[in-house]
Amino acid sequence: MQQASPRQHTDGLYYGWVVVALSSYLVFLISGVVFAFGIFFPSFEAEFGWSRSRISLAISLHMFVYGVVQIIIGRCMDRYGVRRVLLVSLLCIGVGSLAMAAMRSLWQLYLFYGVVVAAGYGGSGVVAQAVIAARWFARRLGLALALIFAGIGGGQLTIFPLVVRGIDAYGWPTTYGVLGGGFLVLVVPLLLLFMKEQPRDVGADLDGAALPQHHSQAPLERAVGVLDACRTQAFWMLLLGFTACGFTWSMMTAHLVVLALDLGFSRQLAALSMGLVSAISVGGMLVAGSLSDRIGRRLPLSVSYAMRGLAMLYLTTVRETVGLMIFVVLFGLTFTSTIPLTSSFVRDLYGKLSVGGIFGVIAGAHQVGAVLGPVYAGYVYDTTGNYTVALYVSSAILGAATLLILLLRQIDPEQRGLQPVVGEPQARSL
Repeated sequence: MQQASPRQHTDGLYYGWVVVALSSYLVFLISGVVFAFGIFFPSFEAEFGWSRSRISLAISLHMFVYGVVQIIIGRCMDRYGVRRVLLVSLLCIGVGSLAMAAMRSLWQLYLFYGVVVAAGYGGSGVVAQAVIAARWFARRLGLALALIFAGIGGGQLTIFPLVVRGIDAYGWPTTYGVLGGGFLVLVVPLLLLFMKEQPRDVGADLDGAALPQHHSQAPLERAVGVLDACRTQAFWMLLLGFTACGFTWSMMTAHLVVLALDLGFSRQLAALSMGLVSAISVGGMLVAGSLSDRIGRRLPLSVSYAMRGLAMLYLTTVRETVGLMIFVVLFGLTFTSTIPLTSSFVRDLYGKLSVGGIFGVIAGAHQVGAVLGPVYAGYVYDTTGNYTVALYVSSAILGAATLLILLLRQIDPEQRGLQPVVGEPQARSL
């Protein structure tokens, strides 16, 4: 693989950073609205008498639909455009959340949150943002993705306490209605005004470089097919690791608030803990993403899995506020750092044109784990009265993921993002 020659950059602010800011803002609101479901969990228990495993099934259905949509979203963006796909997706989140305010039956919970909101989240979440970032960045892709997904932490930290106050003051139906309506007002106009499809739309090339004068002389990159990627060890190592990530991430997203309540903490502190996990994840992502642009993705990703496993093991010993906060810090640092690291790894190995297809499948496997995690934890709780066994199992799974990533090869950091793997022979050699 030969070093690409340096390219001149255009003057002024690269519009890619505007896209990053807009995407981070969208993720900020999406994460706050979608993941607020865990705060409504106790209200559904109290009002309808549904068991935790039955409510958790809605989360698992949500994760399943989300995963299916992610597999196809890259191709949808290529065919219909980023703006159209994002618009439809954001409308699904807003309308589905508004419908939750009128929910009275279990099937409505499954339809509104498990299908409609999930489809919207799948079309605007991890894979969609990875595709967008890969269109605008190569050398600073890790940092760009970290900045985008930093919105997850800020959104949850800001919106979760407001949801708690809204439920206490006005009840859960009104709060859900305001959540959905406010979301639509805050996201749709900005999306239509500022989202651009690709650098060429603003007269630039990847990373802000000036457009080449003779396009025919520019090297052509072709996408690596999913079947070609499946023949490589790297694909399966990333897929299995991200599946473990989905299992443990979704389990804690769904059950951390009620787990903290079971340990005797107040609802405010339980909700704050989830919000703090998300807030701390901002720092974890920025450090991991920026560092990975310099030293590679393997070490930051393996450390993320190892630290999360240790945090979940430690949670089995927590009984006091200090212990809960220690867990929050450890878990928060790894809560979302795996997203930019894994998607960047895919970009490094298979090229920007392959991110949607290959990372879509890997993210789909993530959602297989995410489907199982909440239901498994709910089953463990319903049969044992606590979450201890579920936490032990999760810690062991993350230990295995750590070993897989440590064994994973990576592209030389000096070559990252310059000339990605584009053919079957190179892909097989990884």
